[in-house]
Amino acid sequence: MFYINISASITLTGLTIRDGNITGGYGGGIYNDGNLRLEAARLFSNSAQWGGGLYVGPGSVVLSGTQVISNSASERGGGLYVDYGGGVLSNTQVLSNSANNGGGVYVRRSSTALNLYGGQVRNNSASNSGGGLYLYGGRIVLNNTQVISNSASNEGGGLFTRSGGAVLNMYGGEIRDNLASAGGGGLYIFIGPTVLSNTLVLSNSADRGGGLYVNRGSQVLTNTQVQ
Repeated sequence: MFYINISASITLTGLTIRDGNITGGYGGGIYNDGNLRLEAARLFSNSAQWGGGLYVGPGSVVLSGTQVISNSASERGGGLYVDYGGGVLSNTQVLSNSANNGGGVYVRRSSTALNLYGGQVRNNSASNSGGGLYLYGGRIVLNNTQVISNSASNEGGGLFTRSGGAVLNMYGGEIRDNLASAGGGGLYIFIGPTVLSNTLVLSNSADRGGGLYVNRGSQVLTNTQVQ
């Protein structure tokens, strides 16, 4: 529906982007290679194979006070797929999106960095892994963000980290009421370093590791409750 070129810098305010559909491609609502800022916007009911609501290529994205709702991807990143570039989500709601992997958010490469400040990742679902967020590579930092009531048919109802290059840091916030059919209802760490500090991991469920499942990697939990 929207394509942002690599040389462009665009701010969109108060805009609703809905019902976009890219069959077998990227970015049902927006395909961004440039520098994009969305303020008080809505990405609603868009679909693609990768990045149902928004796909970020080599560019960057800032979502401020924005809602990413009911988007879908047949493969990865129902709400957002951050591939090469980076992004910031500030007080943004990622709600009720779906995909095979990364129902809410999918982060792909080791050079990618995504920072979340406040907001919620809630009620998203994955038919495989990473109901709320799927971190294949790169770094995700969550600051006082709520990861709530997401689900995965396999592993990582709330969050899933896949590779040694996947770095997850979470400060404050909570991982709560998430569900995985196999392992890691709240968080599944296949490999890679993870830091949880002053975080609540509560009332999650799975066949193995309802709150937290660690396959291997270096984990640091400080002032964190898992129950």
